Amino acid sequence: YKSKLVANLSHELKTPLTIIMAMADTLIHDPDLTKAQKTKYLERIHYNANALTQLIDDIITLHKIETQPKETLFEKQTRTRPLFTDVKGMVLIDNERHLVFKTPHETLEINQQHMLSILVNLVKNALAYTKSQTVTTRIEKEKGYVVVSVADEGPVIPEAERARTRAEHGAGDRRHREVGEQVEQPRPER
Repeated sequence: YKSKLVANLSHELKTPLTIIMAMADTLIHDPDLTKAQKTKYLERIHYNANALTQLIDDIITLHKIETQPKETLFEKQTRTRPLFTDVKGMVLIDNERHLVFKTPHETLEINQQHMLSILVNLVKNALAYTKSQTVTTRIEKEKGYVVVSVADEGPVIPEAERARTRAEHGAGDRRHREVGEQVEQPRPER
């Protein structure tokens, strides 16, 4: 599992770093950028630098958990709107596409940084694999769990790919299968 973890971590670290480098390179070498474009690029650099910081913090947290198993990570009340604002800032999106976030909860008892990481990952994947104009993310509470769902008009993941993904991520119990299927299959808007 450690080799898979290292491979996944290197990918997760490279993604924001690549975005930072590309945008910094554009800022340095494109004298024709408008002030608005420069501001947008600087905001994306800032958000992705924060994402890198969070990933490094997560690695440190994993190390603490592994070396100090009695230590517990406490969840706290987290406001959902700022969380959604952070996701929008960390995800590159063109002007013709829209991110919609819905939740009936003003606050949730969650680990904010972990939820941010989950949301960014799900939204990036939805945007990468759909041509739809809108990607809708919902956070709800069901039976004591926080449930995240992402709806888009992209292709449903083929069954063989779902099985491989479940096997890679160790999703073998009933709860994980339900969550995986909710993530993989778009929900119709109501």
